[in-house]
Amino acid sequence: METPLNNRPTIENGFLRAILYLITGFVLCGMVQLMYSTSADVVTYNEVNNPQTILDILKSYFVIKIGLVLVAFLFMVLVNRELIRHLGFRWEGSSAFAGFLVGFFIITIGTVVLLFTKNIYFTDIGTEDTDIFYATLLCIVVAFIEEISIRGYFLKNLMQSMNKWVALVFASLVFALLHLDNTDITLIAFVNIFIAGILLGINYVYTKNLWFSILLHFSWNFFQGPIFGYKVSGMSMGKSFIKQIAQGSDMISGGDFGYEGSVICTILQVILIVGLIWYYQKKYATKKVAENQENDFLAA
Repeated sequence: METPLNNRPTIENGFLRAILYLITGFVLCGMVQLMYSTSADVVTYNEVNNPQTILDILKSYFVIKIGLVLVAFLFMVLVNRELIRHLGFRWEGSSAFAGFLVGFFIITIGTVVLLFTKNIYFTDIGTEDTDIFYATLLCIVVAFIEEISIRGYFLKNLMQSMNKWVALVFASLVFALLHLDNTDITLIAFVNIFIAGILLGINYVYTKNLWFSILLHFSWNFFQGPIFGYKVSGMSMGKSFIKQIAQGSDMISGGDFGYEGSVICTILQVILIVGLIWYYQKKYATKKVAENQENDFLAA
């Protein structure tokens, strides 16, 4: 059935919608950052040479980046002519929980490996002097903003104009490029963020649902920064529950960039990507066989 003319997107090409969204969103963010950073006694979350509290980082990130979400909502209504919930907000508890577990697995298993290979060691555990409350809020804000903008709107529209896997690779490359100005980024870190974009987007490619990637993104950052004390994509998350020091090869430990700069992270992500693709391919192949059998039965 064809979509009625008055419900069709005002811009038919999904790739063009995605690119216009990025341009509009980041122009708005840049303008807000310029105004915000010129305010008295204010530093933005990516001004790494200035001392900041985790609350400062939380406030500046939210003020500067929330425009990406607002623009995504406006584009959905005015350009796509769809409901905002069609970004992928249908609640799926099992999918959300699975995403949370994937993030926990990548950080925790990797940390255990780094500890046993003596590439990191813990210096303090369980102190009361932490920033976990504000750091947790920051992890939530980052997960929602980046998933709504990159997977929710950008990837969604790319998939309407090209092969879904090409769209996923392109969206993941953009996701990685947006981290290029992060402090202490290395080639391995850039590759890992690109691979993370693939991992975050696989569920969306198959289900068009955001909850898996939102919870994965949140748990990844939460266990990485506030719990285990790594930098998150090169950014300090304040005083963590566990304090640690990296030693040995930066390629193994991640060095100053944090766990995302480690080849251990690379290996675990690739294993999970292969596992997820296998799972979804098997799931949807089984579903298709069941549907064909039902159709054959009804036709008999």
